This record gives sequence, structure tokens and C-alpha cells, in this order.
Amino acid sequence: MTAILVVLTIAVFLTVDYLHTRARRARATVPARLPLSASLAPELFARPAGVFFGPGHTWARLEPDGAVRIGIDDFAQKILGRIERIEAAPAGVTLGPEDAAFVLHQQGKSAAFPAPIEGVVAAVNEAALGDPARLKGDPFGAGWLLLVKPKQLAEGLRRLRVAEEARAWMQEEVARLRDFLSAQVPADAVGATLQDGGVPVEGVFEHLDAKSWERFEVEFLVS
Repeated sequence: MTAILVVLTIAVFLTVDYLHTRARRARATVPARLPLSASLAPELFARPAGVFFGPGHTWARLEPDGAVRIGIDDFAQKILGRIERIEAAPAGVTLGPEDAAFVLHQQGKSAAFPAPIEGVVAAVNEAALGDPARLKGDPFGAGWLLLVKPKQLAEGLRRLRVAEEARAWMQEEVARLRDFLSAQVPADAVGATLQDGGVPVEGVFEHLDAKSWERFEVEFLVS
């Protein structure tokens, strides 16, 4: 009888140890979820030298002939994620400070971006409109969207940010985005998007509904 009790005791301990070991292994295989504060950093978003940034997450770059090439910054294109369609103001249209220069569409949701500089649209990047992947892959190069002949260029540039001022502004925008996502993104969606080992924040807005996109447009894109 004693021998049987000893064997049963050992079996119980081995079973408990096995269950604890399996639980530890199971926990180890689950990707750790990064807190929003740890996953968002200004360094994630490119800011090329010599590029001016508008308050609505657009950029402007001066051309040798005085024209201004404009597009959507890295911050916006990364967090919005996959873009299905891009609309842009046509050539010949005059863009004012409150006019939408381009609109990005994704699964019935959209976000309108104001022009960073006032002027007349001289050219449209039809290649980028036909292939939104150009914007995702190279937002400051092949992903440019409009070429504008500016009005009152010097005054317009004073409203934009460049170099260290742009860096400080991006830090403020990242802080605002943390708060926005904490309030808007469901916990499960945040976890799925910000898993350790994934691309932080990339495409997090693909998990948001149209109302959240509207709030983002009002809070981040309207000048």
C-alpha cells in the first residue's frame, strides 16, 4: 500500500510539473503585445532633408523652376495602411488653404488632405493615382501627387515646418496619435497590429471604422 501511495504521489507531482511546463511554453509562443507608448516613436516616420511639412500631414518640396511638388507624408501613409484609390485635384485648379488637394480611399472610408501650399495645379502624378503602391513605397519620391505653381510662396512657406521644427512637430503628433488610438482602437485590434516582431503601427487605421477616420481627418488633417 505504501509503495502504491509513493507511486501515486510521484505521478501527481510529475503531472503538475508537466502542466506548468506546458503552460509556460504556451505563454512563450504567444507574441508579446507592445504598449502604444512603446510602439510609437517619431523616428518611425521619415522626414527627408529639405522637405517642408504642412499641418495636415502633407509635404512640399521646391523645384528649381519655382514650382512646388506636394504629397502625403510618411506618418499618414503608414498609419492609414493599404490605399485602394487616390483622388487628386486636376490640373488647372486653384487650391486654397481649405481645399482638398487629394483624398485617400480604403474599403468605403476616406480621408481628405488639404494642400500645404496655395497655388494652381500644374501637373498630376497619374502613375501614382493608377498605382497607389507608389505612395506606400516612396511617398517623397515616386509617390508625389501634385505639382503646384505657388501663390505668395514666401508667405506660404512660413506656415510650414522644416528641419528641427518639423522634428519637434512630429513628436507632438505622435503623442496626439497615442491618445487618439487609445480612445478609438479596440483592444483586440491594437494587440493584433502592435504585436512584437511586427511592423509597429503600420496600417493600424485599417482596423478603424468610417467614423474614426472622420475624427482623424478633423483632428489631424484640417489645417
